Amino acid sequence: MNHVIRVYNIIFYALLFVFLAQDCFAWWSWSQPGEHSTHHQISEAAYQLSSSGLNLALIKNQEWMGYTYLISNDVAAHGGNETRNGGDIETLFKSFLNSFNAADFGSASKYLGYCVHLIEDMHVPAHAYNIKHAGLDTGVPDLFEYLASSMTPSANEVIISDLESKYIIKPTLIYQDTETQTKSTVEYYGFSGYFHTGSRGGKYANWNGDGPKGYYTVEIGTVYESLDFDLFPGGHFSAGIALLQNQLNEASKNTGRFLLAVDKLLSFTPVINQTFLAGQQEKTYVLSGAGFVPSGRAAIHLRKADGSEIPTQTVKIDSGSYFKLVYSIQQNMEPPVSWWAVDESNGKKSNELALAGAPVTSGDCDKNGAVDISEVQGAINMFLGLKKVVNCVDVDNDGAVSISEVQKVINSFLGI
Repeated sequence: MNHVIRVYNIIFYALLFVFLAQDCFAWWSWSQPGEHSTHHQISEAAYQLSSSGLNLALIKNQEWMGYTYLISNDVAAHGGNETRNGGDIETLFKSFLNSFNAADFGSASKYLGYCVHLIEDMHVPAHAYNIKHAGLDTGVPDLFEYLASSMTPSANEVIISDLESKYIIKPTLIYQDTETQTKSTVEYYGFSGYFHTGSRGGKYANWNGDGPKGYYTVEIGTVYESLDFDLFPGGHFSAGIALLQNQLNEASKNTGRFLLAVDKLLSFTPVINQTFLAGQQEKTYVLSGAGFVPSGRAAIHLRKADGSEIPTQTVKIDSGSYFKLVYSIQQNMEPPVSWWAVDESNGKKSNELALAGAPVTSGDCDKNGAVDISEVQGAINMFLGLKKVVNCVDVDNDGAVSISEVQKVINSFLGI
C-alpha cells in the first residue's frame, strides 16, 4: 500500500510539473498578459503600502516593477540560477546608484527591480536556507511556491513602521535582515526540524544548504531522493499555509520598506561651503557640508593644480546631515586648488569649490617654504626658454612664464 502511495505521489508531482510547463525560481516569476505572477503581486502590494510616503519619480512611475518578474529578470537578478542562492544585491544596488546619479534612469529602474526581486525572494525559506529548489535540474516545482501562486498578499493586514536611520544609510540591510527573519519564522511555525543540506557537486554545488537548522526538503534515502523537491510535511499542511500567507505579507512589507528607504536616501542633496579659520587665514580652512545622509559618511576630494588628487579622507555626517572638517595646508606640500565631497551612502557628488586664498609661494619649487637664488635663476631660465616650465613658477598655468611671474619669484626671494 505504501509503495502505491509513493508511486502516486511521484506521478502527481510529475504531472504537476508538466501542467505548469515552466521552471519557477523562488516566488512565481512567470506571468502571462492579464495575469500576475507572485513577484508581481508582491511588488504591487509593496507599492500600495509605501506610495503615500514616496516622492521619487523613478519609483512612482513603477518602471522598476517590470524587472521584478519574468524568468529573464529572475536569472539576471541572481547572476544565473546555478550560482549560490540570493544574488549579489550590494553590486546591483551600487549599479542602481551609479545609474541614477548619471541620470540613466532606464538602467536605474532595471537594477532597482533586480534588488526588489532579491528582497522578495529572501522570504522563501528555500532561499533563506540556500537549498536547491524549484526544478533547478530536477524538473519538479517547489510546492511552497506553487501554492503561493494561488494566494495573494494581504496588504490591508500589514503596517509599515517608521524606518530606522540605518536602513536609510544602507537600504540593503533590509535584505540581510530578511534572511534572519525568514529562518526565525520557519522555526516559529515548526518546520525547522526538516533539515537537508545536500551533498551534490557540479552545476548546483553551491546550493547545499546553510545550517544548523534548515528548510524542509526531501531527505536523502527516501523514495523521493532523486527528485529533491520541497514539500509541506505530512500533518502540517495548515501550518504551511499560515507560513505561506505570513511570508507573502512580510515580503510586501519589507519590499515597501526598501522602496521608502531608497526614496529617502536619494532625497538628500549634498552642498559644501568653506571659511578661513579665524586668525590663520593663510593656511587653515574650515570645510563644511550640509544635506548629506544623516549619520553616514562623506569622502573629501582635494584636487591639485595638475589635476591629480590628494589622497581622499572620509568624515562622519552628524544626525543633522552636516559635517565640519578643519583642514590645514602644510608648508612642504603642494596646496590643493579645489575640493568637493561625495556622500558615501547615495553616491551623490556635491558642488566643487575653489580653495580661494590657498597659500602659493611663487618660485618655491622645492616646497621648503622659501625661495633661494637658484630658484630665481630657474624662473629666469624658464622665461628665456632655457628650462622646462613648471607650475610653481607658471602660476596661471598657461604653459609659459611671463615677466610678471618672474617678478613674483623675485619678490618671494626678497620677502616682499
